[in-house]
Amino acid sequence: MFNRGKIFGGLELDYELDFVAHTPQFNSADQNSYTFASSDIGDAHPDRMVVVAVSIRVTALVTVGADVTLGGVSMNKIGSTYGFATTQLFWLKVPTGTAEDIVVTRDSTATPEQCGIAVYSFNTPATAPLDSGQTQASGTNSIWVFNIECANGGVVIGASVKSSSTAGTHVISWNGTDSAVEDTDAVSNSVRRMFGHVLTTEDKTTNDFNSNISGSGNHTVTVASFEGP
Repeated sequence: MFNRGKIFGGLELDYELDFVAHTPQFNSADQNSYTFASSDIGDAHPDRMVVVAVSIRVTALVTVGADVTLGGVSMNKIGSTYGFATTQLFWLKVPTGTAEDIVVTRDSTATPEQCGIAVYSFNTPATAPLDSGQTQASGTNSIWVFNIECANGGVVIGASVKSSSTAGTHVISWNGTDSAVEDTDAVSNSVRRMFGHVLTTEDKTTNDFNSNISGSGNHTVTVASFEGP
């Protein structure tokens, strides 16, 4: 899966992806900010990328989202939706350290009533995602983010959430050559959150990421792809 010797920007790279899906974390408190202290972010590397997947549920129907800092540094944001719940992806190049505080703070007028995160770390010369997208629907079980470009030796990360969901189907999938791995599948107060990834072995621009979760509430899926070394 790892791709040694790839040419990137005219330079030959001699390191591996070293992808790690770290232990997910969750806080069920009603509060404006959540601190996940000393979160594992993997081994230090000059080209390390850290991605934080966030699922947040709030107390009112608003444009809902969050801002995230890692070690006091603001992370780049993907996604924000209107509803009671949403998922977002945050990314940052972090060359040093092995554990940092991750702080999730609301950026809406409604108070969050729960927050879950999953942290991913890997090595890539890229300084930004290759591609990203987000889809939201209300009461729809199966939703897609279409045409996510992926790279051989890279990774796709997806985060989905659905409110008013306790039973029935709950699965994430990827329709390319490779399969999605579910890193988180959990429900709290009828809100189901799912985080997952795909280690990709093909260069393609037309693959799709699916979230299929039974329930009647807001349903959001956010996806980003990254090149590997």
